Amino acid sequence: MLFEQLAGTPTGTVQEQGVTDRFAQAMEFSNAALIPPEIVLEARLESLAAPGSGDMLGRDCAFRLDGAHDDRHIGGCAFYFGGMSDAAVPTRLGAAETVLDRASALGAREAPRLAALGCDDDPWRHCSTLARADFAELLLIVDGSGDAAAQRRNFLQGRDECARLVQRPPGWILGLSDRLQLAATPAGRAQVAALLDGLLAAVDGVYLLPLLLAGEAGTVERASSSELLFDGLAGQLAEAGLRRAAPGLYLASDRLHRTAGAPLLMRLLASQRNGDYIGVGPLAVSRIDRMRFRNWADTSTYRDRIDARGHGIAQSWTPTAHEALCTELLAALALGETVDLRSLAARHQLTRPAYLEQLQRCSATLVELGAVRRLGALTLYVPPSSDVHFARLVAALNALRTRMDAVTLRLV
Repeated sequence: MLFEQLAGTPTGTVQEQGVTDRFAQAMEFSNAALIPPEIVLEARLESLAAPGSGDMLGRDCAFRLDGAHDDRHIGGCAFYFGGMSDAAVPTRLGAAETVLDRASALGAREAPRLAALGCDDDPWRHCSTLARADFAELLLIVDGSGDAAAQRRNFLQGRDECARLVQRPPGWILGLSDRLQLAATPAGRAQVAALLDGLLAAVDGVYLLPLLLAGEAGTVERASSSELLFDGLAGQLAEAGLRRAAPGLYLASDRLHRTAGAPLLMRLLASQRNGDYIGVGPLAVSRIDRMRFRNWADTSTYRDRIDARGHGIAQSWTPTAHEALCTELLAALALGETVDLRSLAARHQLTRPAYLEQLQRCSATLVELGAVRRLGALTLYVPPSSDVHFARLVAALNALRTRMDAVTLRLV
């Protein structure tokens, strides 16, 4: 999930015992807010293939939402399908429907829904199937490994069928990643550019941030190659008339359908920054109040724990104030916002002069990296020219997140 890529791995104390009680307690604290936050519902379906998977996720979802008061509501849903063979489509769509059924009391069926799928060869043929399931937006992740002409043909046929079958067509956002390191070769860069060129007229937006995040996880050479590819693609999108709406996100404003204003993808990311989100499915993450919860990664273990405990939560942890600040800062910059670090620090009760000085030094380093610009000493934003360096921003803030000396963490 993209938000968890941005948030990074936990650096606090991870606990594996007593997660049931901690989840219930966190939900009660969240319910007690003067204005209880809306809940974003996410389901990771990419590892599901066996019959009965929908019931498994439905039971986990029911446990998570059972403690939510009836004045709470679901503000949006995201379903991560992954790459799908023909046989996997009904299983994963059925699981998504079961999750919606279990969350219907909080308005899940009325909430806008996003479907994210890996676009290797097969999934392109299932776009119309997903559209009939009433998704407001489809995020199609492409790694450029397949035949560009064949993928373009399959996608356009699926989109035409979708337009014929549904009255309210979804928004189509194309996401670029580089899982196979194709950006490291001139031929790979040309192949990705050709694929994109054939699809620009058929999509409502293109999201290039996953491309840079994939580069961040590899070698320095791979990151540099991803930056080179990103730079070329950004120019290609600008020439095609798409406008930049946030770092790595380009929109064709005249072709947006049900996602008037900000795309649902960005609205979901904004909701997760400070609000509650429930993650069901193997390896999914939840945030309730200030606490985080991670599910079991192995599907069979996840199923066994649901049978034994009624939920699939494996671990819980509470981020420090410093870690929460770094996560929120990164999410805000990814959304294209201008961030006042002094106000952000005050919200997290981190206003000691020594800490503000550390933030100022960090911001100076980010400026030197080319990742941000400053408006004053403690106000940051990501200009279009710095999008190409976003992976450097993620790496720098993840490194800062792990440096927690006593003066940094003391609350005032």
